[in-house]
Parts: sequence; C-alpha cells; structure tokens
Amino acid sequence: MKKTKEIVTSKDYQQQRKDTRFPEKANEFLCSSMLYDGSGSYAKAAQYCVYPIWICDDRGHNEKSVELRGKVVGLIDEATRRDQPLQCSPQGGEDILLIDLLRRSGRFDEANNRCDSAISSKISTYPQMKKGLVLSENLKTQLVRFEKELVEENDSLRRSYFEVKGK
Repeated sequence: MKKTKEIVTSKDYQQQRKDTRFPEKANEFLCSSMLYDGSGSYAKAAQYCVYPIWICDDRGHNEKSVELRGKVVGLIDEATRRDQPLQCSPQGGEDILLIDLLRRSGRFDEANNRCDSAISSKISTYPQMKKGLVLSENLKTQLVRFEKELVEENDSLRRSYFEVKGK
C-alpha cells in the first residue's frame, strides 16, 4: 500500500488536482478517490469517484461523465473481487448503481447481463447491513427491470426514480 504522502506528491495526483478539464469540486473528489484507490480501499475509491460524475453531468461535461463511469465500474469490480462491499444509500442499491453506470456509459450489453444476473439472483449479491434505509426487494426488482427496459432501448439518458413509480 502506498502511503498518503507518496500518493499526494505523485505526478498523477498533482495532474488531477490541477486538471482544468474537470470542475474544481470534481477534482477534489477525484483526488480523494485516488487516495483510497492507492491505499487499496476500492469501494471507498468508487464512492468518491461517483460524485464527480454527477458534477460533470450537471455541468454538461458528458464525455468526462462517461469516462468516470468506466473508472467507477472498474473500481466496483475490484472492490467486489476483494470482498469490499459498497456502502450505498439506500442499502441494496449496489446492483442498480452498477447497472446505471454501465447503461449511462453506453455499455448496453454489459448492463443487460448485469440486469439479468441481478434479477435471477434476487437482485443484490452484496452483503447487506442492517441499519439505515434499505431498498425493499420489490423496489429493487422494479428499478432493475426499469433499467433493463432502458438498456433494451439503448437509452443512456439520465432518468428518475419517479419514472419507475409512474409505471
């Protein structure tokens, strides 16, 4: 594991900190993600890399959002391989987050496979905590099926929970 000082003084970290292609707040989160990634905390690195996606989405930086989604998918996959569960809020949203990241990146085949896998395995394969807001199995199933419909339509646009509730 790299020590924080090594990461912070690295060329990659310094370049990210000053990267004008991203909004300043996005760079702050990306640098935090780099610290977690460098220390082997892949689930935390993924979580800190999600926030810049939303910042870039809100500012119309679509290419950067897609690039970051790919990075988060890789971090989530690495976290899963190392048994580092994500701490999604609400709990149970891990599969939905991953599917949405893939769909919004235009990786429809992968998203479709994850939808099928999630539906057949009773949605979440991640360990569940017992505190806090937890998605019901019914709602998780509705959300995954909604994502699947969007995937089948090659729809990579931002969508809302309220669109699911309206069906």
